[in-house]
Amino acid sequence: MKKYFLYEVKQALLPTIIFTAIACVIYILSIEPSYFILSIEPSYFIYSDGTAGSCCVFSVQTILMVLCTITPILNFAFKGKAREVDLWYSMPISREKLYAVKSAISILQALIPYTVAYWLGFLYVIAHKNIFFLQYYFYLYLISLALAVSLIGLNAFFFTRANNLVDGIANIFFISCVGALLVFYIYQLFPIKSTDPSFWFTYSPITATTTMFSELIQTGEFVIGYITINLPSGETYEMARHLTFACMPVMHTVFGVLGAGSWFGLFYMLKHDKAENSERISTSLIGYKSFIPIYVALITGLIGFEGYMSALFIAIIVALGAIAYFGYKRSFKLAKNDIIALCTSVIVGVILSTLI
Repeated sequence: MKKYFLYEVKQALLPTIIFTAIACVIYILSIEPSYFILSIEPSYFIYSDGTAGSCCVFSVQTILMVLCTITPILNFAFKGKAREVDLWYSMPISREKLYAVKSAISILQALIPYTVAYWLGFLYVIAHKNIFFLQYYFYLYLISLALAVSLIGLNAFFFTRANNLVDGIANIFFISCVGALLVFYIYQLFPIKSTDPSFWFTYSPITATTTMFSELIQTGEFVIGYITINLPSGETYEMARHLTFACMPVMHTVFGVLGAGSWFGLFYMLKHDKAENSERISTSLIGYKSFIPIYVALITGLIGFEGYMSALFIAIIVALGAIAYFGYKRSFKLAKNDIIALCTSVIVGVILSTLI
């Protein structure tokens, strides 16, 4: 296993160097303008000498999210190619060890470029005049590492449930949005001020954490709840500020559990994988077969139906669902089970819409 790991490290070296160079250039270029641009936007803070400053950590965090998506695809892409999967599975190494190495390389390829870019940007910041609260850079970095490992595991698991590259990428997209869609529907039923559906995309833990620490770095405080605003007229009013961030511990916990479960599932499902399924239509329940009906039902439930437009809405949703099935089957012929699933999901959606 050691020899194989070293082989994979050598193979991953050049892409990692390229990722690192790109990450560093993008992050540094995003930081520099903020020292010269005057702005009244909330993300900028005017210094006493009239210059503006922004830590711009969103750019490097965005790079991290992109890497957490790309690296699992690159390292597990072999599973969607018949010749390659036969080659890899015939190697004198167990599948568990093969996946362990691929997983480790995925993590390293994402975290090394991120780490280099992050701390190079930090050095760039401290080399210039600033009034940032620099200690929060360290907290953001440590939390981001944990969130990144969870996200890589989640993407790797859902990508490998498909039998080809396109279906694997589709799985990553479907799982990234389904949580937000579900929470958005629940929010229509039970509106809660501290519940934000946008917090429940698979990438939301990183974006929400970045939002919080970006403000901590730049102001040293992050208010959750209501704050009192004093108007020039002497009047005061309360304004909700970052109230939805109160649920961040819940979001991090849920995401951590999903990440751990995904890493476990990645290795547990190995015994059910068959090399001969590579490049075939993906039939796993963790894929199109479940995602299409779920999306059709939730979207139907959220749109709602009123008056004469109901028939048109239903027709559009059925058409979109059918198109999704055509893409899934790579054919314009739908099986009886697919038609039943599509019709059932629309009916369930109509029932859900009546509850809102």
